Amino acid sequence: MNTYANLWNEISSDICSKYNVPHSYFFEKEQLGRSDVLIARNHAYLILMLELVLQEHRDKYSLPFEKLSGSAALHHKIFLKTKWLPQVIRDLCYEDCLFVLLEDLRPENLSAEAQSFLKNIEAQKFVFEPNKPLLEGWTPEKYELQVKHLAQNIR
Repeated sequence: MNTYANLWNEISSDICSKYNVPHSYFFEKEQLGRSDVLIARNHAYLILMLELVLQEHRDKYSLPFEKLSGSAALHHKIFLKTKWLPQVIRDLCYEDCLFVLLEDLRPENLSAEAQSFLKNIEAQKFVFEPNKPLLEGWTPEKYELQVKHLAQNIR
């Protein structure tokens, strides 16, 4: 399993448990049309996009003495985009951070390899109203191990 697939598997497993959807439904074609599966897949897709955007930001801006681990990448990306004071950015909840970064969370803003993986998982095909907060239980550190593997395999 490639590193993108490992990250997708980890995220989708977490999201499935939030929606009480069997994880196997994410991979069974006959289940993909179910509304609960579609909503959960699109929710997982958003988290995956956020993780990929943050990792590509780390790849571009991290330094040997500042790896932009965890929330540092999120805050640095928002800082570059808005020029807000760091304390203002640190005071934002994750939902507000997501709102600030919405225009960045598009496949075309990612590497060709990431775009190819996203196309293969065939999510994000309809507008959805999640019945859970989008970033409930998510932190920039949550999938850090999987994202580090992703970064190592790309270099």
